[in-house]
Amino acid sequence: MSHPLVALAHDKAVRQASEFRDAAAQLTPERLAELFAAERAAAPSVHGAGRRYFVDRSGKPPTERRKNRDEEHLGAALVAAAGDPGLELPDAAGRIRLIDYQVRAKIGPIDEPATKGIARFDLLGIGPGDRLAVIQMRYLEPAATRCHIGDTPLRVLLEGLTYCAIADANRGELTQEIGERFGRTVANEPPLLVVLASPRYWELCRKRSVQKGAAWIRELERMDSQEPTCPERWFNRRDSLVEHLEDVRAQLAEKAAA
Repeated sequence: MSHPLVALAHDKAVRQASEFRDAAAQLTPERLAELFAAERAAAPSVHGAGRRYFVDRSGKPPTERRKNRDEEHLGAALVAAAGDPGLELPDAAGRIRLIDYQVRAKIGPIDEPATKGIARFDLLGIGPGDRLAVIQMRYLEPAATRCHIGDTPLRVLLEGLTYCAIADANRGELTQEIGERFGRTVANEPPLLVVLASPRYWELCRKRSVQKGAAWIRELERMDSQEPTCPERWFNRRDSLVEHLEDVRAQLAEKAAA
């Protein structure tokens, strides 16, 4: 397949709570680097299709929840709430300034066979050292009792790496548009990947009976620390990066009504 990271993110073992730790254990640094390089080489190009990454938005912020658009609404809320100061990264790693949400990563139907599984960047920002930051998101409401079927932290990581490969392949075009539209400078360095999820997501990931303990966390941290050729990554296992969606949406709704 021309998009090996996309294929791996949809693999049965990656998507199953009982198997994803073992799937992660089998991903060596060399294999992950190989997959990343292949995904980068096959990356779609928005500019190549004669379009632009960032577009004007119209309409008011949503005031009611639509569950199938939680990450989109959270991205909009975070961009508005973070403002110019941005968000503080865990472990005193610096700050990330959010640029835009739901940025197209390709042109064409979402189910187009050649690029199926690729749609939009959840969030784009600028991280420490002015590096482009690709933010892959997951949201579960505080009252949620389970994660979505087929979703695991490994799948989120692989999806994030897919979009990092696309961003890296199109870094020149993204850098140009970010400078023109937002007046921001982007360093000539590989993108950062931030996995951003609500606290309840991580809580439930650790409470699943087949995932209890820290074995799966150690495997993801091993992948994070041992892979020098893929983008640097952060996982927000704390509450430090995100407020509950209801809180920030309420703030936006209040502003829209003013």
